[in-house]
Amino acid sequence: MIFDMAAGVEGRPMGVKAIATWLNERGILRRGRRFSTGGVHAILTASTYHGQHYFNRTDSRNDRPRPPSEWIPLAVPAIIEEKTFNAAQALLQSRAPKRVAPRLVNTPTLLAGVARCGNCGAALIQNTGKGGQYRYYCCSRRLKEGPFGCKGLRMPMDKLDGIVIGEVTKRILHPDHLKELLENYLHTAIEREDRNRDRLRQMRLDHKEAEAGIARLLELVEKGLMDAEDASMRERLVNLRFRRDELAEQISDLTRRLAMAEPVITPAKIEKLALLLRDKLHHGQPDLRQAYARLLLSEVCVNDREIRISGSKAVLARSAAAGVAKTTPAVLSFVREWCTRQDSNL
Repeated sequence: MIFDMAAGVEGRPMGVKAIATWLNERGILRRGRRFSTGGVHAILTASTYHGQHYFNRTDSRNDRPRPPSEWIPLAVPAIIEEKTFNAAQALLQSRAPKRVAPRLVNTPTLLAGVARCGNCGAALIQNTGKGGQYRYYCCSRRLKEGPFGCKGLRMPMDKLDGIVIGEVTKRILHPDHLKELLENYLHTAIEREDRNRDRLRQMRLDHKEAEAGIARLLELVEKGLMDAEDASMRERLVNLRFRRDELAEQISDLTRRLAMAEPVITPAKIEKLALLLRDKLHHGQPDLRQAYARLLLSEVCVNDREIRISGSKAVLARSAAAGVAKTTPAVLSFVREWCTRQDSNL
């Protein structure tokens, strides 16, 4: 359950604090005690759950941790798949405050991390007036550096949110418009097939390279040339394992799609996707609205004359193909630049 909550299997991915709060609100205990953020983090980072347990991790004489080279591995029954565990490690790293500003992880501001100043390219961040009574999107560079950094931009938050959601709903998320957009995208399927086969070959090479990178790191540790507790080594190992699993999933998906003769996107799926996204963006909880906005939109660039909205057609196509049940903000948020026409944005 905890790994599913972290991965966002049934909604937005949850951090360790949100998971602990959810469990405690429902009276779920661990060994008779309430959950803490540290306890949830310990579960999410314990390799035991995917079948690899370690003994002799601490020195019984002084209760100090032993180096990993002295740990004794033991295979145990797995509760989750290793790729699920590796994905959880990557999510934990991506949400760590040292790597991602907490305001982007936790804030319910709809366009946080997406809105940009059209004058200088800096992020638009929340600014308040009248003691917090009014909220605005403001150029972060102007706030930090003054008029010498950027002439600035200040727009009421509700106004910009309303314009963006209104235009996306009207131009993209009407079932007929979404169908036309995706049909135009899918009409190039034959032309893309050769490119996809080239991509498949490249992904297989990248997958082998990731596996080789993992093997090289482990060999360096075994030979004593690298400390297993070195933070940079551990981060590289987690990233390589996540990259390997991600590529394996992409290879499997692309191989399946190349082998299928029938279309994976149907009018019924498109209509369901359009209705789902319209509902979530207009009526969802603030954090869920933000998550869906970041799924759909790669950038909202604002200046005095225009608002330019961009996102990925591939996100919409793959979300429609996956079906409503699997269309969550945790999926495909890395794809960029959808357009309403071949070479232009809204």
